[in-house]
Amino acid sequence: MKRRHVVLSAFLIVLLFGVVAAATATKKSFDYLTTGIFQLQRGQSLIMSDPVLAQQAFTSASASFKISSGILLNSPWYGKLLTPLPPFRWHVQAMRASSELSRIGTITTELSQSFPPISLETADITTVLSQGSTQFVAWEAVEQARLDELELRISAAREKLEELPTWVFFSKRDAVENLRDNLGTLERVIPETRTASKELQRVFGKADTVERQIVVFFQNSAELRPCGGFPGSYALLTTKAGTIQKFEFGINFYKFDRIYERQNGLTPPVPVQTIAAFHGFGNACTDDAFLNEYSPRTVAMFGDSSGTKPIGAIYLNSSILSTLLTVTGPITLPNGAFATSETIGKELTNEIEREYFKKPENVAVNEPKAI
Repeated sequence: MKRRHVVLSAFLIVLLFGVVAAATATKKSFDYLTTGIFQLQRGQSLIMSDPVLAQQAFTSASASFKISSGILLNSPWYGKLLTPLPPFRWHVQAMRASSELSRIGTITTELSQSFPPISLETADITTVLSQGSTQFVAWEAVEQARLDELELRISAAREKLEELPTWVFFSKRDAVENLRDNLGTLERVIPETRTASKELQRVFGKADTVERQIVVFFQNSAELRPCGGFPGSYALLTTKAGTIQKFEFGINFYKFDRIYERQNGLTPPVPVQTIAAFHGFGNACTDDAFLNEYSPRTVAMFGDSSGTKPIGAIYLNSSILSTLLTVTGPITLPNGAFATSETIGKELTNEIEREYFKKPENVAVNEPKAI
């Protein structure tokens, strides 16, 4: 009997020691995991504004994740035996998430380092877009394998983090939830962006060396009309071999569209007849928006009225500016106004609809959307 008590006591001591060891290892693992998460988020926020600091943050995140993973691998056997039990199995999940996040940090650092430097200092947008598109196409072709792996790692990391209850991170739970949300966004956006890139390269004539023109319509997202906004201004892209060769902002298209309307006398669709006597490009909008069977006619109408020969069109709502500013940070507009992602719409509306025509010289120029 006494011997049994000794054996049982020894077993309980070993068990208790294992619980303490595993709990300590779990806490250390989570500490390094949350440190890595913080650095990864920091790198994401700096990637556009300061690539050098972003790379340093990614490298630091990768190192933290590796340490977090190593803690479990180097833990005593009795800690490993207990990890299948709650809450120690979270330690295993943390290790697996750490491993994926570590690789994400490494890949992101490598992609950042290989990404071609694009100078935004010049005011010549054609040079920026031409050089940038050429360099990006070449970079994307070289980095296909790493981009494929990045997609897989992001998906795996998100799944593993979702299996972890966020409350175990205590004060860092918000950071973990944000990272999980960001990974979910990246899991969706990266494949969509790569698909869009391939489609644009196809439209831009990657398979040949023929120059082609594509019109870019800037729509007003605030319009209460069927398609969500009529084009208020435009630009012409000249493309060749899948890259941009030239980018030219157009004039106020109503200057030539009004002439086109009078010369052709086209009867507008019934919904438009209440606001226009003749049909022109400015009102070429349908209930199903532009991307439908009427799109070729709309582009052809623009070509006829403007004297250009675009093969297609890209439509951008003004809301894209808000999205861009969430990445780039605030900017100073040509009129001196300071705009953020939250205020850019208000600032542009104020300048275009109110301030521009207060200057007599602008009435004659009539280019309110040149901003």
